[in-house]
Amino acid sequence: MKEIEETLNEALYRIFRKSWGEGKDQGRLIAQSIEDSSGNTLYYKTYSYDPKGNIREQREYGNL
Repeated sequence: MKEIEETLNEALYRIFRKSWGEGKDQGRLIAQSIEDSSGNTLYYKTYSYDPKGNIREQREYGNL
């Protein structure tokens, strides 16, 4: 998992997270999200792939 934290006036403001697959899917982005400083998810996007590694479907959830 890759994580980037944004701060405002030295206080945690927002967290961007990216999750990658494991094993044979380790190079594929599985999900990404944006959370507020309390851990509430504001935005979430998932990816699914076909056997050749092409993105087959993307789903987005949230209200930005």
